[in-house]
Amino acid sequence: MRDKGEEIIMRLSALLPFMAAAAMAVPVPAFTHDYPDRVIRLIAPVPPGGMNDTFGRIFAEKLSEILRQRVILENRPGAAGTVGARLVANADPDGYTLCWCQSGSLTLQHQLMAEAPYDPLKDFEPITRLWDLNLILTSTQKTAKNFDDFLRVGQIGQTPLTYGSAGVGSLHQLVMELAQDELSIKLTHVPYAGDAQQITDLMSGKIELATLSPMAANGLRHEQNVVFLASLGPERSPLFPDTLSLVERGYEDVHVTSWLGVVAPAQTPSWIVERLNAALQEAMKDPAVLERMRIAGIKPTPDVSPDDLKAFIQQEIDRLASLIKKSKGDN
Repeated sequence: MRDKGEEIIMRLSALLPFMAAAAMAVPVPAFTHDYPDRVIRLIAPVPPGGMNDTFGRIFAEKLSEILRQRVILENRPGAAGTVGARLVANADPDGYTLCWCQSGSLTLQHQLMAEAPYDPLKDFEPITRLWDLNLILTSTQKTAKNFDDFLRVGQIGQTPLTYGSAGVGSLHQLVMELAQDELSIKLTHVPYAGDAQQITDLMSGKIELATLSPMAANGLRHEQNVVFLASLGPERSPLFPDTLSLVERGYEDVHVTSWLGVVAPAQTPSWIVERLNAALQEAMKDPAVLERMRIAGIKPTPDVSPDDLKAFIQQEIDRLASLIKKSKGDN
């Protein structure tokens, strides 16, 4: 005859299969529901005050609303954007450190360095691309009254024309090096950390040409002695519909597109990447954000998937490698 203890054990043993099945049937909250549960850092490899910084703060605020978690923009400029990008490449792949990356950081700088600090295809998980924009080549009437005058001065002048760029190894410098060869003009490069100091030195006569974002150039529209010479992208900027691109003038290879992409460290889980992609797309389609982009001369690139951005980065790396080779005079 069994005692009560044995009977209890027998009854519990008989219930175990049903308890296990019941446990399996209970829905377990997905891990994705816990993300994000702390502050997300959006690393901008640019100094404060420029266009990328301004829009980084706009998007950080909008993402904070969408994700219901604080998103902060953190400026980490230096080495043409590679300082901030390297910080993200070395961060934990948990979705809490992202790069608000200008195009050159992902496609150009690593090709110009003897020892690149990261591989843009292997060390990042692409999330999305948000916009394209075309740089504006700007001068004052003291240098040139129009594009033809600029060509004449650049070709027959006794001294090279000085031009400002966003820094050594920037897309600005690359396109101007190409212009020097293709337009047969003489140029001297003067690197800057951003648009603001370029504008100051252009207006004071310290440099003769500036390569500016459309938003920065548009701020000079009411200056009577400023001349907008050319779009340095493949097409005209929407803010400057009367300013032809160099491509339109017959210089088919002399163009670059400045764009903005968001990436995470390699090995970031795909569900985090997809959630961030969806949040960024939602932020970009907000009417107030779109209006700010229109005013800044930015062309939105909606619905870019992580795979789309990865393919685009590879395409741009290959294209810029060809342009670098051409600018060096290699065959």
